[in-house]
Amino acid sequence: QFFISSMRVRSENLLRTADPRCDGLFISESKKRQIRSNFNVTDNELMLIYLPTHRDEGKTIEVVRKVLVELDELCFINNEVSIQVIVKLHPYDMKFSTKLKRELKTIQLICKSDADNFDLYELLGASDVLLTDYSSVMFEYLTLDKPLYLYTPDLKQYQKLNRELYFQFTDLSDFMIEDLQEIINPQKSIKNKVYMDKVIEKYSCKTDGNISQSLLSQLKTKVFND
Repeated sequence: QFFISSMRVRSENLLRTADPRCDGLFISESKKRQIRSNFNVTDNELMLIYLPTHRDEGKTIEVVRKVLVELDELCFINNEVSIQVIVKLHPYDMKFSTKLKRELKTIQLICKSDADNFDLYELLGASDVLLTDYSSVMFEYLTLDKPLYLYTPDLKQYQKLNRELYFQFTDLSDFMIEDLQEIINPQKSIKNKVYMDKVIEKYSCKTDGNISQSLLSQLKTKVFND
C-alpha cells in the first residue's frame, strides 16, 4: 500500500521483495573484521552506527547536532562502557560534517571527503547496533536481527514541518527510546522474536543475502516467461 500510494502504480505491477541493496548487509566474517579494524573497533567493543535523516532537505542541522553532542557526552562520561559510535549523516547534511566533527570528543563522524571510501551497507553488516530516527534504513536493518533504536526527540515538529510518515510510529514503539542513556545497555533493545517477525512481515521481508538473484529470477519469469 505504501508503494502504491507513493509511486502511483497498480498493485498488479508490484512485486513484493526485500530491497536488493540489503544483499550488502550480509558480509563475510573476514570483511567484518576488516571494517571494524578500519574504525578501530576491538573484539570487546560494540559498534553502534548512528544514521540520522535530514531535516528540511538539509537547511538545518540543529536537531541532529544536539543529538550528536548529547551522544558524544554520554559516551565520554561512560568511558568504561565499550561502545564505539560511528556516525554517517544524510547526504543533504554532509556539508556540515567537517564542522560537526570538530565538536566531538569520542564519536567517529564520517566526513564528506571520506564518504565514498566505504559501502554503507557493508558498514551496517559489520555493526552490532543501529541508532536512527525516521530513516527507512531501519526496515533494512531489521533483516539482520540485531538491536535497533529509534530516537525521535522532534517527532511532532518533524511531522508538522517536514513530512508525514508512510508508517505508524506506534507500530515501532518497542524500538523507540526517550533517553539516549538506554544505548549504554544495547542488550535491552533485543526484541521478542514474535514482535520482530510481525514488524518485518508488515514493513520488510526476510532475506538471506540473495535478494538480487531471487528478484532477477522472478522478473525473468513474470516479464519474459522464461
